[in-house]
Amino acid sequence: MGVSMEIQMLSMVTCQIQPNSKIHTVANTSINIVDKKMATEDGKTEIDEEETEKNDETREVIDILTETDFEVKKLELLEKAKKAMKEISNSQHDRTTEGHLTESLRASILKIYNSYFWLKKSSIKRRTEYRLLLAGELILTDNNTLVIFCELCKTILHSGYRNSEGKPVGAIFKPLKNMIVFLQNITDNRDPNVCKTILEQNDFLKILIQKLHEWKELHLNQELKENDNILLTTTLGTLHNIAQDEDSIPKLREIGVIEAVLPYIDSSSEIKRLASLAILANVVNEEESRILQSNDDLITFMVKSLKKAMHSKIRRCHGWSVREITRTVRMVARNNTNKRTVVTHGTLPLLVELADQPKYIEEQREAVKALWTLSFDKQNQSEMIENKDNDCVIDIFIRHSKSEDHEVKRTCTKALWTMKDGLRSSQYYQQIVQNICAGKVIASETSLLVNESPDMYYKVIGEQLGVKDILTMAKLRFALEVLDTNA
Repeated sequence: MGVSMEIQMLSMVTCQIQPNSKIHTVANTSINIVDKKMATEDGKTEIDEEETEKNDETREVIDILTETDFEVKKLELLEKAKKAMKEISNSQHDRTTEGHLTESLRASILKIYNSYFWLKKSSIKRRTEYRLLLAGELILTDNNTLVIFCELCKTILHSGYRNSEGKPVGAIFKPLKNMIVFLQNITDNRDPNVCKTILEQNDFLKILIQKLHEWKELHLNQELKENDNILLTTTLGTLHNIAQDEDSIPKLREIGVIEAVLPYIDSSSEIKRLASLAILANVVNEEESRILQSNDDLITFMVKSLKKAMHSKIRRCHGWSVREITRTVRMVARNNTNKRTVVTHGTLPLLVELADQPKYIEEQREAVKALWTLSFDKQNQSEMIENKDNDCVIDIFIRHSKSEDHEVKRTCTKALWTMKDGLRSSQYYQQIVQNICAGKVIASETSLLVNESPDMYYKVIGEQLGVKDILTMAKLRFALEVLDTNA
């Protein structure tokens, strides 16, 4: 989950531009705009609300830079970011007479915050490429900016950012906000090394957990101040991003993330409730899955968000990617009650649509896993089996059990095995072969091929039976292989 960003890899149109073309002039203008914006940032120390709006990436972008121009600009931006990282490393301990971060340090923090968005007018594919390289630079041993950000955030959160009158001090809160929002954004890349680095900052994690406990009552009573609410949203977002890395789960459980996040399931904010549910869904074990039992309103919001994200050009809704929401559906369905609730709220058609498109492979993987999870409920399984439409769940499993993607293939094969008994007792699937083979005779010598060359065996049978479409052939083979039906 990200703040004003799209990291899901999408296929975008890249214009191949000739050096003397009119579009090349536009490309050069685009480069100049980035340069001017960066030059302007050099003189700033904080980010204001107006700039935050400018960093909101909500539109699909078509690349206008050539590959060569993009490579040059990407390296140039990385060098500028590395310079800011070095400045932060050198001045991280500098303070004003009031004890605040110095103006130059705050300016460097702002540069790093904005560096995440420097290529926001490029396609999502190019942004992702650049941001992964940026993440790699952040965690270099000599200049670990992530560690410095965690340490500075910890210090400010511990000492506070309000004056004696309870009002936030901009010189303290703004750099804190820039750093903590940046941490949420950069973890949305799902770089395991970034997550590992943050998880190693014990004191930073402890102060986040402590703050979640402190904010709880005020938030639930809708009395939490705006600045704290921003930090709460960002903290939940960062924890959700990290929780999607399975290697992070033991550490998150150790620091008490379940107890700290659980109360926010009752938040009046649907976004915070969904974020809390997603964190818990990733972290709890099977014995604790009762925690995930959710009410209709939250499930409805989750399904609506998935549908909106699927129809969005950037495949996101409320900052959540299709993959993230689909994963949350799957993890939430680990609770037995939720398995049925999720289906009654209309997820099956959405998951089938996602499972049947290999264009977005990570979405497809999560979709088939979610369908498999939902199939463990007997009523869900029965409905899946008896749905005779060509785009039904069983047809998805049958066709994609031959997928070129190993993870999709393995999941679909396991799902069919899980549903084997139900399929055997289904009249519909028992009759598949009978209907196809009615009035046909398969030469006995053909059956000798079954052990020598199964692919050739089913191809010959298909030719003898006049089967031409792939789906019917897949059903025939499935019935012969899995249902042990004799043709």
